[in-house]
Amino acid sequence: MTTTSTNLGLILYNSTTDQSGSFINWTNNVSGSSNSNMVKIDVFSSNISGSLTDARSQISGSITTINSDISTITSTISTLTSSVNTLNLKLQKLDEFTGGGQANFSSISQNHKHLLIVGTTSGSPSVGATFPDVGCDFNADANSSNYYSSTWQRFSPSTLETFTSYSIGGCLLGNTTRNSSYPCGLFAIIPNYSATSGLYKTAMGYASHADGGTTAGAALTNGVWKSVSAITRIRLFITQGSTQRYNFNPGTVISLYGFG
Repeated sequence: MTTTSTNLGLILYNSTTDQSGSFINWTNNVSGSSNSNMVKIDVFSSNISGSLTDARSQISGSITTINSDISTITSTISTLTSSVNTLNLKLQKLDEFTGGGQANFSSISQNHKHLLIVGTTSGSPSVGATFPDVGCDFNADANSSNYYSSTWQRFSPSTLETFTSYSIGGCLLGNTTRNSSYPCGLFAIIPNYSATSGLYKTAMGYASHADGGTTAGAALTNGVWKSVSAITRIRLFITQGSTQRYNFNPGTVISLYGFG
């Protein structure tokens, strides 16, 4: 009595118990009929071949999709990197001065269009004026004939308003206090600093302060450097209408940013 295999359903003969079967039945079962073992194996092989072909097609399609996704991800990363670099060029911190003394920003990057100066300042008590000015010069040029500066100031409680022009060997960015506890806020801009032609370089600033609750003041300042050279160095100091430079008090913080 024959049996069938578990998976393909092939007809199996037992060499002992199935000897009485006829030869014609055996040949038909092996390869002579449409339901023979050989036909079943051939059909199975065909299905396997088709499955492998389909699997290869699926794998190839998946690899193509994966490669496409990788290209998209790479492109996205490149775009993000470009956006980050663009953002860095829009506003980037270039340098910072903290403590006492005079600020000196050298080797200033030329990758931007404009410069921004933000900080809190306080001047040395050795300055004669109650509210001295914050000045700066460019590229180590301290020649008074190369600059022109002016300031408009208002102070309380006397509500004094003044407009003054200076020749200090630099540009004015604002004023400050001589008080080591009460600083002055400083905000200034130096436009088109990296250009090497065109108009003279200029600077303008605003500063305000409240000195211990008894006096307060604010100043609008500006200055022109009679040069079209790119600015690569900026020195900041305390001044009061002359070429004499004084130090900032300890605790002063001045940050330099590039943007555009």
